[in-house]
Amino acid sequence: MAEQPHIPHRTTGSVILHPVSELFGVPLEQVNFLACQLFGLVAAFWFRLYLSPKHASTTVRHAVATLLGICFVIFCFGWYSAHLFILVLGCYGIMVKANIHNVHR
Repeated sequence: MAEQPHIPHRTTGSVILHPVSELFGVPLEQVNFLACQLFGLVAAFWFRLYLSPKHASTTVRHAVATLLGICFVIFCFGWYSAHLFILVLGCYGIMVKANIHNVHR
């Protein structure tokens, strides 16, 4: 069984980029965040080329963006992301069930 890399402080996010973190002397959370930002820029070009409104429906575009965002959150925050998902789903539920006159004040 492979040993887990030694991480000076606990993180619930991904530890795949820990060698990069050690190499540059930057905290792992910042390396994960930067990796997500750079991957997001690359994904934006792909999204613009292959999922433009001419090629894909709004449902497909929203589904891809949502799944990509969920992957980014889990990569950066690990199981702590459950708090974010509960908060977002709670707010969405309130917006759906609330009276339209109270939501758009």
